[in-house]
Amino acid sequence: MGLSGGHTRVYDVVQQLAQPEEDMLERFHVDAVDVGRMFNTGDEDWYDITLPTGQEVQFPVWFKPVKQPNGSWDAIDADGDRIATMPLKATFFDQTCFPYLDGYPDDFKDLPRLMPKIHWAGLVHSPWDHAGEPDFWQQLREKALYLRQNTDKALMIVAGCNLFEWGTFLRRIDNFLMDLLLEPDNVERLLDALMEVHLQTLEKFAVLSAMWWILSALAT
Repeated sequence: MGLSGGHTRVYDVVQQLAQPEEDMLERFHVDAVDVGRMFNTGDEDWYDITLPTGQEVQFPVWFKPVKQPNGSWDAIDADGDRIATMPLKATFFDQTCFPYLDGYPDDFKDLPRLMPKIHWAGLVHSPWDHAGEPDFWQQLREKALYLRQNTDKALMIVAGCNLFEWGTFLRRIDNFLMDLLLEPDNVERLLDALMEVHLQTLEKFAVLSAMWWILSALAT
């Protein structure tokens, strides 16, 4: 395509997806933009790394997979648990930690603590990799407002508030599919608990006036 310069920044480390740069959005007349791209915009937010397949890319500074003797890359969380792996010659990270693999607990008080053990949550991409910052919601609002005022593109934000898929994350897909038939009461309890967790996140969107404009645009 005759392209030169720029960066190959892998913003979604689980799926190993690179963020399209601005000139690519314009070249292909992309008419929607993710507010998350307004985060991690500085060179200091990234570092150079060579993938096992030989490509030179950049990873977010918070993501430091550990290369194993067999050539695979493991993602280790703050507790020292292996939560994902990318086998040699693979092109994405597989989940390795399933908190409820051995069965459903009596209650789900520990669910918010365990959810980051799932690589989709523990290795989350922008803007959610900043969700732990005290002023995150204010940052999100300001960046959404800036885009609203400076682009004619539709704005969107990824929010992974899925329910049944989280069942497969926590129990592993083979177990959860059987649970739908064999343990419907436990499935219902889990989905109720997940809904409560997700609502706590979604309710915060309601206080962001910019979000209402985005949601109304998506609904039309």
